[in-house]
Amino acid sequence: MRDRAGETALLKAARAGRVEILRLLLDHGADPTVRSLAGATALFLAVEANRPNVVALLLERGVPADGPGRSGVTPLAAAAFNGTERLVELLLRHGANPAAADATGKTPLVYAAARGHAAIVRRLLDAGVAVDTRHAHGLTALMWAAGHANDVPAADGLATVRLLLERGADLELRDDRGRTALLIAAERGHAAIVDLLLAAGADPRARDREGLGLVELAADQAIASRALGTPQSAPK
Repeated sequence: MRDRAGETALLKAARAGRVEILRLLLDHGADPTVRSLAGATALFLAVEANRPNVVALLLERGVPADGPGRSGVTPLAAAAFNGTERLVELLLRHGANPAAADATGKTPLVYAAARGHAAIVRRLLDAGVAVDTRHAHGLTALMWAAGHANDVPAADGLATVRLLLERGADLELRDDRGRTALLIAAERGHAAIVDLLLAAGADPRARDREGLGLVELAADQAIASRALGTPQSAPK
């Protein structure tokens, strides 16, 4: 039986973390790969709700670790976005593909980098994902980290950029607009990341396809001034 959202008792138990109910349903023949009308599986819902015991049970019962949920997002990508290191590790141990892309061309590495989850970025790189892998619109993980969302703690974004640089990320790669990580960071107003990229050797004279450079794209005058000379040392 399903509700009007297409959810079965199994899906509801998975989201709520009801391990014993889930086990009972599975023992009585419930389909562990059933999807809601939105396309979410029990595994995806459990990852999204951070229910490690449910995730472990489903994986033990043979549910594919890469079964996508909404918009083709894999459970690993959902765990990477949420910053749940325990689930990332669990899914990888059960064969999740660390480089699988969703319907928008994003991979777990992109989601982790954009949210400033440096530890997960490190784990995915250790799992064999190339640091300069191109994603939708030609973006790399470094570009996503440099332009991280405003609700990401600044220190987390900076730590992620530093990690990617340590792993050999190419400073001068450009997205489909012709923008480097430096230009993206400047436009987003991430001054500490701008300083770090300049100290690492990023070209302050770079311009995008429309001819816009650091001065024109900078979110404020303090960042624009970086075009006149690189800072003496990288931010801590």
